[in-house]
Amino acid sequence: MASTHKPRLRVAVVNHQDCARVRRNRLREVAQQTLQSEGVSGAAIGVALLDDKAIRELNRRHLNQDCPTDVLAFGYGNEDGVLKGDIAVSVETARREAERRHVSIEAELALYVVHGLLHLLGYDDTSPRKRRRMWDRQREILEALGYPADQLLDRK
Repeated sequence: MASTHKPRLRVAVVNHQDCARVRRNRLREVAQQTLQSEGVSGAAIGVALLDDKAIRELNRRHLNQDCPTDVLAFGYGNEDGVLKGDIAVSVETARREAERRHVSIEAELALYVVHGLLHLLGYDDTSPRKRRRMWDRQREILEALGYPADQLLDRK
């Protein structure tokens, strides 16, 4: 009998905010499909849905930046073929940005999850060349997931 080894991509999405209703199952799917598209076969990822106050505290504590942000990624390595990490996203920021861009909050949060995962996978946006590579990959993933990448990635 042939073995049908299914990748173990465990993604837990926890809600710690009351700014907006969020379909946690959809964000879990976004994360799993992103990981699959990057060839990841094992992962244990946590996604925390926060408000601006909570993400600001994380940003201050871990990056010495006393301001809210959209997404933070914390990698814990790749042990035994399992990528481990946490992603914190601000639903409050996502709501504001979604309104400004005329996209759904789900689409904006999908961008944050994809962005955070790419950081956990080693993508970097600290130089123009690296940023272009990362944003091109985000665009490909978001388009494959059916989200309006052009609107989401217009950061003017």
